[in-house]
This record gives sequence, C-alpha cells and structure tokens, in this order.
Amino acid sequence: MMGRKLKPGDVVDEATVDRIVLELLPTTYRDDLRQAGEAYSRAIDPDTGMPAYTHMTFEKKVSLDGPDYWVYCGYCFAGKKVEPFEVRQRREAGKI
Repeated sequence: MMGRKLKPGDVVDEATVDRIVLELLPTTYRDDLRQAGEAYSRAIDPDTGMPAYTHMTFEKKVSLDGPDYWVYCGYCFAGKKVEPFEVRQRREAGKI
C-alpha cells in the first residue's frame, strides 16, 4: 500500500491509517475521521475566508452489509473531509 501514492477514494485498512496518522502526530483523531498532523498545502478556507493548512485525511465509512472501512479523502482542512478544489488541482498537477 505505501509503495504507491494514495488517491482520494482509495480504501485503506485501519492499521495503515493509524500508522500514517500517528507517525506524523494527528491533527484530528476521531472514530470517524483521522488526519495526519503535517501540513501538506494551504488554501483559503471558505468557512473563514482565511488561509489554512490541509492535512492527509481518512474517513471511516459505515457499511450496512459488511465491516466498516476507511477511505482516503485527500488533503483537507482540519476537521473536514472534502479536499478543497484548488488543492485538488495542485495535487492532480503533481505540485503537492
């Protein structure tokens, strides 16, 4: 898993999520959302109108017909699970 670059939407096992997040000290560590502490990029947060850092983000999805699982969301603002448009553009262009 770590030999390849994660893409938003990739399913990741919980052990990998914790290894990544805890190695970098978490920004957010909840049952449903985990974010690595190291900042990867900056963007304007539309909720505050101010620049804010983004972090590697994983969201836990609840499954009705099987075990719960974790999904990589990309580089999101602290406490959020949607990658800002300008960050997604820079990531897809290989700039972050």
